[in-house]
Amino acid sequence: MKMSRVQSLVSTLTVQAAFACSLLIGGASLAMAAAPFKDTMAQHTLACTACHGPQGRAAADGYYPRLAGKPAGYLYNQLLNFREERRHYGLMTQLIDPLSNAYLLEIAQYFSNLDLPYPRAVCQSGTSRSAGTAARLHQRAAWCLESRPAQGPPT
Repeated sequence: MKMSRVQSLVSTLTVQAAFACSLLIGGASLAMAAAPFKDTMAQHTLACTACHGPQGRAAADGYYPRLAGKPAGYLYNQLLNFREERRHYGLMTQLIDPLSNAYLLEIAQYFSNLDLPYPRAVCQSGTSRSAGTAARLHQRAAWCLESRPAQGPPT
């Protein structure tokens, strides 16, 4: 069955209208979702905070280290070590490879100057985890000093 020219034109216009609407809706949602760019180090280091947590505080999983408040020289040397492949993590190497030494120092100084509090320690329902840990460490230290390897370390 052949479509008439009118039906073909209506079909084409419907597809084009749907496409135009999707562009308008998609563009509007992108414009609403994108925050305005501010030329600040906080904006420039968003790639860092994706892994290292907001403001370099460290992520909840503890895998990526905290950057905020660490000495600038230490952070700068770590960045150089990644770029020069003395430390091995591909993503870090790729991120900082094109950056100049001056910019790496600027990033290090930015994170170093962040004076953010550490999160409060949380104890489980009235138990003192640190007291138990201290007791176990004391037992292990005593075992090492008494030199009882046949018994094995206390658990």
